[in-house]
Amino acid sequence: MVAGCDPGSAPESTTMTTGPSPSAQPVAAAPVTLETIRVVSLSPAMTQMLVDLGLGDRIVGRTPFCDSVPETVPIVGSLLDVDYEKLLATAPTHLVIQPAATGTDPEVERLAEAHHWILIEQGLDRLADVDAFLTQFVAHLELPPSPALDALAARCESHATTIRGLTMPAPARSPAAAPTRTILLVGTDPPTAAGNDTFVSEMLVAAGGANAIEGPGYPELSLEDLVKLNPDAILVLRELALSDDERSALLRTLVSAKTEAAASGRVELFVDPGVMLPSTKAPEVVARLRAVLDRWAGAQAR
Repeated sequence: MVAGCDPGSAPESTTMTTGPSPSAQPVAAAPVTLETIRVVSLSPAMTQMLVDLGLGDRIVGRTPFCDSVPETVPIVGSLLDVDYEKLLATAPTHLVIQPAATGTDPEVERLAEAHHWILIEQGLDRLADVDAFLTQFVAHLELPPSPALDALAARCESHATTIRGLTMPAPARSPAAAPTRTILLVGTDPPTAAGNDTFVSEMLVAAGGANAIEGPGYPELSLEDLVKLNPDAILVLRELALSDDERSALLRTLVSAKTEAAASGRVELFVDPGVMLPSTKAPEVVARLRAVLDRWAGAQAR
């Protein structure tokens, strides 16, 4: 009995560990880098710019109007009609948005905050807005410094410099070399023109033309308005090519109107995928517009 109570013969006590073992510690998430960003774009123009910047393979979600990336990139809805479940499924790190007049969808903002997505917003109404997006883009990404990020910054600056050049005075033309007053129609039923404060008008001016519409925005015009304005030329802008029958039907009323444009045969369809996108495609559109003006100038000289 005494021996059984000898404290020296009692088993050693064990110490309980209350914290997690080293192997159970949570693993810190790897920092997001330029190589691992996952971008959802709710703007066709921004999608185009990302592609031109070499980031097309980082786009994991898009709108149905973003034609510059493969069809395999999931559609998460449009700016005004976002499918939140599909947006969540893409697991983005960044969202690029061209806000509507009413602002960004509050639910998209809430999701971005809850999931720590970086939201990059930029209105795109003028060429200066394209410049601003390109100039600020790298800073808005909030990524750690790296050679790849420096290279991206250089590409952004190169594109921005080209865009700024479009706002400089175009090379002078002789008074008779090209039409001085052109109407750019972005719609035909009813005729809807690009006003002089739009990026479309800025591209025309950069090409050496002049906008016959002196007001802002995108005004609707009647046939009587067109006759009264009597432009030297009318260009109907389209992003996709039309069949011959569609083209003839689209231009039929315009070519029969009593305008200088119709009388001189300067009523045309201008097709370019980037013509309605305020993006890095603007210089290419300007070059094509200039080619049209030069062709008209050559016909006039003959």
